[in-house]
Amino acid sequence: MWGWTYIKGGSKYKYVQKLRDPNGNYHWVFRIMGGTAIECESEREAALRVDKALIGKGKEPVNILVRK
Repeated sequence: MWGWTYIKGGSKYKYVQKLRDPNGNYHWVFRIMGGTAIECESEREAALRVDKALIGKGKEPVNILVRK
């Protein structure tokens, strides 16, 4: 993603980042353990997808979802 800038402290959720593209538009992405950044519609959606990906790997969710 050439020309994209990571916004430091852009998210309150773990593994969720806010980016600014070269046109000045902001995007929410999530990245788990150095994997590919996947764009989401909102910060909350990105946090949910992080939790679902962690559950899929057999780990505990860290953002919104909780294990019963």
